[in-house]
Amino acid sequence: MHGVPVFRGTRVPVQTLFDYLEGGDTLEDFLAGFPTVPRALALEALKEAKQLLPWMSHFGELRDLHNETACIDRIIETEFEQIDIEDWK
Repeated sequence: MHGVPVFRGTRVPVQTLFDYLEGGDTLEDFLAGFPTVPRALALEALKEAKQLLPWMSHFGELRDLHNETACIDRIIETEFEQIDIEDWK
């Protein structure tokens, strides 16, 4: 896919993760639908998106930015509780 960011080692566009979450699906739903995407890479994408959100406040309402950040925070907190540190080695 030329010009579309994908998860490393896959052909799955990163945008697909955000489409799933925006549609009300969970991270688990996304991972079940795309088993080639490791959980660690999905979480990495969410963390990076969280860091980029403040820069995007110029283009949207601050309320939407806050809601998106809070949603990403909840997902990251929940998922990091479930990850075994050995998975990162």
